[in-house]
Amino acid sequence: MFRAPRCAVLGFGLMLVAASTEAREVQLSVENRMGGDSNVFRRSTGRVDDGFYSLSPRVAIRETHSKLNYDFNYQPTYQTYFDTSGIDGFDHRAKGTLSWRPTSVDTIGLSGRFASIRNPIIEGQGGSFLETSDRERIKRSDAQFSYSHSLNEVLSLQASAVFTDLDFSQNSNVDSRSYTGQLGTQYVLNPITI
Repeated sequence: MFRAPRCAVLGFGLMLVAASTEAREVQLSVENRMGGDSNVFRRSTGRVDDGFYSLSPRVAIRETHSKLNYDFNYQPTYQTYFDTSGIDGFDHRAKGTLSWRPTSVDTIGLSGRFASIRNPIIEGQGGSFLETSDRERIKRSDAQFSYSHSLNEVLSLQASAVFTDLDFSQNSNVDSRSYTGQLGTQYVLNPITI
């Protein structure tokens, strides 16, 4: 299924179009790692150990102003194993955020993330951990729209909508798509914390 990459590319493209092309900061970096893995396929039986080398270039574009802020980055990672064949390849990660204040009391936010990975790392409240995987490609897209309106120095109204798409390359897992919406208020106890 190709809905996850299309959604991520469209959201990322819309955020770039909305942002100023005069970026205040551009960062280019390259990371590389060499290491060993005692269980390449994350299986409880028939474990395979191997060494690996990975190369990860990264580009980040960001700008901060009182009205418009954005932060976009993209990082592909190529990982190759020394002995195990057929599992070398690319993982892709991209994310972007855009915050716009059209008036002094209104804030509109857009954010999105896309990952196309073969060895998923799940992030939760307890930290990050590796999920069981047979190197199946998993594509995940998240997009969020938010709006905030300040009624006064301590009270604001907030609304948000979130779209999440999870796409597996094999039919052994079920793809999923979810939509979430929220309405709420925020009361700040101390105006200095606004």
